[in-house]
Amino acid sequence: MNTFDYEISLIKEIITKNKYKQEKIERQEKKVLAIKKSVGRDDFFKGKNVDLQLDITLVINEFEYEDEKELIFENKNYKVVRTYSRNDGLIELTCEEVKLV
Repeated sequence: MNTFDYEISLIKEIITKNKYKQEKIERQEKKVLAIKKSVGRDDFFKGKNVDLQLDITLVINEFEYEDEKELIFENKNYKVVRTYSRNDGLIELTCEEVKLV
């Protein structure tokens, strides 16, 4: 049985405007528990064909996911490449590691 053994931070970008109508991007971080899975062989090779390095799949409760496009897991930044809503109330987030320059 899979258990929620890992903590991840979902990153949501909110665009706000100051009193001068200038846009400002704020990053909100929300911590949730996750199950860590390997990327499936088919997804891995399909990703390679389109220059994606699919590194990890994380499973969280679907009600906690608000279409965030980035997350932090084990001190690494990831971009959410694909989501898959399961019929058990969970959602799979297939991610690519973002290499910071």
